[in-house]
Amino acid sequence: MKLDILIAGVGGQGIITMGSIIGEICVKMGLNVRIAETHGMAQRGGAVEVFIRIGDIDAPLIPLASADYVVALEMIESLRALKYLKRCGWLLLSNIYLPPPNIDKVPNEKPDNRNTFKTSNQCVANRCRVKLLMK
Repeated sequence: MKLDILIAGVGGQGIITMGSIIGEICVKMGLNVRIAETHGMAQRGGAVEVFIRIGDIDAPLIPLASADYVVALEMIESLRALKYLKRCGWLLLSNIYLPPPNIDKVPNEKPDNRNTFKTSNQCVANRCRVKLLMK
């Protein structure tokens, strides 16, 4: 068994915490898990990625086009993370849009919210996403 999950978003959204929680759940279930983080300029607004590999794997980083799931907690970061999603993989996309700082000419169109849940609490939203992944 092998499962690759990429969580992407911006600093301050709880992405590293979300990866740690999934890792702890896997350890308690007796699964082999490797976690790697990339968070260069992540101080409230920079890109953050957490690579979670579960099962018979050695390296912690997910190769391009091989993630089973990409969980994007911010719309712009979902575009960066799509290169990791394998064919027929699943994209869990948040409708949160955080425009980059110092950009005035960004389109401000809202996505279609037919299949989304609404909450103002980011922690609750992240817990729901973890629950969906761990089903």
